[in-house]
Order: sequence, then C-alpha cells, then structure tokens
Amino acid sequence: MTGVSARPSDKRFCKATVFCARVSLGVVFMVAGLGKIRQPYLFLGEVYGYRLFGAEGSELVALIVPFVELVLALALLGGVLMRSAFLLAASLGMCFVTGQLYVISQGWLARCGCFAPMSSDWIGAASVLRASLVIVIAVIGYFGSKPAFAAPKSDSCSATVLPRVSQAMRSLEAEPTLLARDTYRDYSARWPLM
Repeated sequence: MTGVSARPSDKRFCKATVFCARVSLGVVFMVAGLGKIRQPYLFLGEVYGYRLFGAEGSELVALIVPFVELVLALALLGGVLMRSAFLLAASLGMCFVTGQLYVISQGWLARCGCFAPMSSDWIGAASVLRASLVIVIAVIGYFGSKPAFAAPKSDSCSATVLPRVSQAMRSLEAEPTLLARDTYRDYSARWPLM
C-alpha cells in the first residue's frame, strides 16, 4: 500500500468545510466590495486615515481594492479558481491586518473601512481579529481544496509508465548494439553514400 486514503466521511467533511469557507468569504467580500463601490469617497476617506500611501496612493488603493474584493467574491461564490481565490483572500487579510497593526502601533485613530458605508468601526482589537479570521478561513479553504491542475496519482504513474521504462531498459541491456545498429540502418537508408 503506497498511501493512506481518506475515509468517505472525511472527504465529505473536507468538502463541506471548503464549501462553508468559500461561501462565507464570498459573502463577506461581496458585501464589503459592493459597499465600497457604492460610497467610494467614504472609503477613500477611511484609506486616508491609515496614512500609509499618501494622497495619490490612497486614491489608487480606494479605486482598486473594492473591485478586487468583488471579483474575489464572484470567484469564491462561483467556485472558479478556488485555490487562487483563497490565496488572494488570505493575502488581502494579511494586508488588512498589517495596515491595522501599523495604525495601532503609531497610536493613530482611524476607521477600519472594512464595510465602509454600513459600519465604520475604529481600528482596534475587534477589527484585527476580524481580518485575522479572514486569513484563517482562507488558509483552511486553500489547503482543503483541490488544485485546478492536479498531477496524476503516483499509483497510476507507477502502474503504467515505470513497467514500460524498465522493459525498454532490459531490452537495451540484453543487446546493447541494437540501438546503434538500427540508427545506422535508418540513416543509411535516408542518406545513401555517393
């Protein structure tokens, strides 16, 4: 036996966990992205509050982040490129946590901007915990989902390819001049000497 296979109940639990992670993160990013798109200037003011990017950088962040969140939500809810979507969700969560911890370390007061028009919480332990929860759920979803382009199982490779390779090697060991003789015949038939 080459590996331990998961029980069917484990596979169902894993699929259910990935589904819950996918839907919960999809809904969160959909609500957050749509809220920021509806009220762009409110979100821009909250990005200014972080004091990380300057005026032009803050405008660029306020322009890009809502649409990234919306596309991410559509990918998660649609089940498209799930591992990439989970990786992007974890990356966004890490950016949010890093920015919030920086604001806290500087002693500044700023609004979170997570759900811009609906909720304007101050940056603090609750907002950092919420962003950290996004990271945890995304990591669980990433490792629970299958890669889009999975490599063939090792059993199938060893059952089909390796016996053919070893058979070819044995035939070459039995008659080492076979390859050279056939190659010579092939070339001499194609290009006869004058």
